[in-house]
Amino acid sequence: MNYYTLLNQTKNYLTSIRIIKDHVSFDLVLPNTWVIPKKYTEGENVSVVKNSNDSVSFVCKFDENSVNDVEKTIKDVIQYNIDKEEKENLFRNKVKELKGIFDREDIDGLRSLKFEFDEIKNMLKDNKNESEDTERVAELQESGSDQ
Repeated sequence: MNYYTLLNQTKNYLTSIRIIKDHVSFDLVLPNTWVIPKKYTEGENVSVVKNSNDSVSFVCKFDENSVNDVEKTIKDVIQYNIDKEEKENLFRNKVKELKGIFDREDIDGLRSLKFEFDEIKNMLKDNKNESEDTERVAELQESGSDQ
């Protein structure tokens, strides 16, 4: 990824990039409701350190592969949380629509109301697995301070 692309994709969150001896630190301020899924930080190349307030540093060795890994991790974490927020908004909107249906329809019509999803069991299973793989940003301080 080139430098402009990284800056453009992270401009709302990236506050600094620092070179510290043989490491690079990408410092971001993320909304406190955001999470950093473990699946994005399990590799050897990326360490996540919780700083003050909502500041998080993604740290890696100063080599091309590690920097590329950290850039991808940052991009993935941002996209994950943007998607999650959109899903939550869609959910709230669908609940409002459903509430409107319940307000308008009579009880017999509601009794015959059916929801048909071909993959609902898979969706529920995937959601359970994903929630187990997720940590809140605020909890990263403990794991980041050990490194």
